[in-house]
Amino acid sequence: MAAILFLISPLKNIRALTITGNIKENKTQRQVEEYAREVAVAGGGLFANCLPDTVTVMIANTNEDFQRLTSGRLPEWGIGAADLSRMRIIIKNPSRFSYGQSFGEVVRHEFAHIYLQSCCSGCRWPRWFQEGCAMLFSGEWRVGRDITVGRAAAFSHLPSLKELENVNSFSQAKASLAYSMSFLAVRHFIDQFGRQGLIELFANMRAGQLFPTAFYNTTGMSYDKWDNDFRNYLKRRYFFIFWFGDFPVFWVSMVLFFVVIYILKRRQMKRKTDKWEKDENYDYFDYGPPPD
Repeated sequence: MAAILFLISPLKNIRALTITGNIKENKTQRQVEEYAREVAVAGGGLFANCLPDTVTVMIANTNEDFQRLTSGRLPEWGIGAADLSRMRIIIKNPSRFSYGQSFGEVVRHEFAHIYLQSCCSGCRWPRWFQEGCAMLFSGEWRVGRDITVGRAAAFSHLPSLKELENVNSFSQAKASLAYSMSFLAVRHFIDQFGRQGLIELFANMRAGQLFPTAFYNTTGMSYDKWDNDFRNYLKRRYFFIFWFGDFPVFWVSMVLFFVVIYILKRRQMKRKTDKWEKDENYDYFDYGPPPD
């Protein structure tokens, strides 16, 4: 999947960010500081002159610690959280938990949430936009996520973007689809309206507009219509990615195709053979003399 390079800008004067918390290893502290900077750079002008002075990063060593620090609001599959009211990030210790993704991706994802809040305080972003931007700025997207979306598109299981508001109540599989769709929605928005469209959307939200109003004033399109158009876009594009991009599905489909062709051919040959036998029997059967 191609990277959206125009979102990357070399900000030379990123203000120093103080990171507090319970990180004990110097190496981990330096890594977190670098990840925080990478997200600020990835956000480009969106995050200029509006980053927080201090962010607290807490490493949870047990599930109990994680649930306590997040007030029990995260599902079992959650590995990181951003407490926006406190400018605090809580992450499960990577040395004690299996993520399925890198520590850096998780840290960058949560810093993106913090930065979005810091740069648009009081803004009520839809959940898909928050998660899509966090995935974009953290560099989380990978090819395997195409198959997740493709499978849902192939079987007409794509939710609307508004349904993603309750992602914390989803199963892990459904949540994975929701996060993938969120990223693709943000990328689709940028493909249509460019970086300037994203900047204008932020400006309208900072001016106190609700998201549907800010969206319309930015794009000239109804938010509901764009949501519907986006789902149709996913259905068209990712239906074929599922059938031809997922190699196991592709080869199983090909095998089934040739099996069906073989069965049809066998049936066709049997009908021909039966006809030949019937014709031969007809030629040699003695019907006797015709009636008077």
